[in-house]
Amino acid sequence: MIRPAPLLIAFALGVAACSGAVEPVTSAQLGEAFWIRVAEPLAVPDARLVVRFVEVLEDSRCPNDPLIQCIWAGRVRIRIGLTTLGGVESLHELRFLDQPSAVIVGSYHVELLDITPLPTADLPPRNGYRAQLRVVEVSSP
Repeated sequence: MIRPAPLLIAFALGVAACSGAVEPVTSAQLGEAFWIRVAEPLAVPDARLVVRFVEVLEDSRCPNDPLIQCIWAGRVRIRIGLTTLGGVESLHELRFLDQPSAVIVGSYHVELLDITPLPTADLPPRNGYRAQLRVVEVSSP
């Protein structure tokens, strides 16, 4: 369920203003998967965290074209920015397909679950990407 959190939303708006983002700020619940676009900040209020999809670093996945046969599935590498309430944004790389991909920030685990669209035989749409992420609390041993 997506729900607003006034203080964190205001904080995220400040981050968006500094980064030049113009898309609306949304929020996601801790533990639930959410989709985010390039440059779009998204608040996770329960984690006191703002997530921003910064850019696609690489997309070598097999194109969505029946005439192309690929030897391997390829991979996607993206950069995300994570900002804790009152903190500075830290940049992290996440990968999809060739290995599990997650980053731990404080007591939270940020996972890359999916990314769309698949590239075409032409060029991949650098600004049309959407990443599916999930933020979960790290279990204590």
